[in-house]
Amino acid sequence: MKNKIFIISLALVIAFVIFFTTPKLYNKDKFGINYNDFRIENNIPILDNSWLSRNDKALFEYYSVDTLKYGHIKKYLNLNKSKVGSERDVFKLEGTTILSLFERNDNNKVLYKIENPNNGSVNIFQSEKKVIDNKEANKLLKVSNVDFQFDESWNQE
Repeated sequence: MKNKIFIISLALVIAFVIFFTTPKLYNKDKFGINYNDFRIENNIPILDNSWLSRNDKALFEYYSVDTLKYGHIKKYLNLNKSKVGSERDVFKLEGTTILSLFERNDNNKVLYKIENPNNGSVNIFQSEKKVIDNKEANKLLKVSNVDFQFDESWNQE
């Protein structure tokens, strides 16, 4: 009888831990292509419908199949419903990379510049980043003939 009570208690504890420690995630489809209207209205780079995707639990990576082009090449969607839910967009430019970060829960927008010597690939999560304003980002985009322009809403930290 004691073993039965122990097993039931242990099962309840495990179920409780799993239920309350599993991160709450948004559905990937909620922030897919159909979310582009919101992105356009809020000057957030859109998700290209020709891009491929891969995911690791809460982080979805969408990327261009043309790895040689300059411009908007990647979008990372963090689907956590917590404070860390966000979108990161990567713009590969000549000699540098721009990373835009939109934090979903508080509408915070930040632009980063990552030096990219020799036009090699960079790890946006581990590289040293410098916060820049929309004017500096737009100059860099223009030099690389990228059409997207960041508005004043990107001048936050």
